[in-house]
Amino acid sequence: MPEIEEATISYEHWHRYLFASKLVQGKKILDIACGEGYGSFFLAQFAQSVVGVDYDEKSVLHAADKYRQKENLTFRVGSMTDIPIVGEGMFDAIVSFESIEHIVEQDEFLKEVKRLLSRDGIFIASTPNRAVYSDKNKHRNPFHLKELYFDDFKKLLETHFLSVKIMGQKIFCGSVIWSLDDVDNQKLSIENVCFSEKGISTTEKVKPSISPYFIAVASQKKQFECSLESIMLDSEDKLIKQFSFIRKDLEDQRGFLEKLYRSRGWRFISFIHKVRLKIPIINKW
Repeated sequence: MPEIEEATISYEHWHRYLFASKLVQGKKILDIACGEGYGSFFLAQFAQSVVGVDYDEKSVLHAADKYRQKENLTFRVGSMTDIPIVGEGMFDAIVSFESIEHIVEQDEFLKEVKRLLSRDGIFIASTPNRAVYSDKNKHRNPFHLKELYFDDFKKLLETHFLSVKIMGQKIFCGSVIWSLDDVDNQKLSIENVCFSEKGISTTEKVKPSISPYFIAVASQKKQFECSLESIMLDSEDKLIKQFSFIRKDLEDQRGFLEKLYRSRGWRFISFIHKVRLKIPIINKW
């Protein structure tokens, strides 16, 4: 759901559609397993037309009602392995994010994709890396019927497509250094977005107004021979873990206070007055 407040989930899902939007401009798009429809609606701002297909009828009815103002956007009920569209080569691009792991018949799905994709069309898909998502994190998603390792995913796609390029996606904490002199021609692609009730919207390219620091490189030469843009990433997610710890600590404290209130009643008020100035976290809560 686009209104979800969990930032990491929003970043992951929105970034995929933002990435796809650069590849599908002016094209006829099919969005398989479109869910609530927010991604299809976002792509419709860039594409010639978008058809969103999902197996869940309630989701499709919701999407058709919520996003009915887009004339180049339609939604249909259908299965990934039996897409309800007649014909061949109907679309310039097919998008399917976080979906292939939900079915066992993955080859059948890709055959349907090839049937509907034009000869020069592109297929853009995402799926969890089983080695990290499940094995490393000791996590099991009950809705995932067949997760894939890198080699499995690559082999599956290469069975159906001549050219396959696989990218990785991860939310990092880190730092970015980018050009402020020639933003339009910067080699590093940086997208600046705003979140609202309607989803995300791209804003103007990152400008000096959002940069708390300036870094200058000066020389007598007219031109530098290398790109000066740079990204530093924290692969250990120190900042994310730090906030997760703080959040858990706050939840534990809230649980303790609620339990105390239920057991002590009116005495709880007196207790808060005594400790609120000593413990800032409780004071804010």
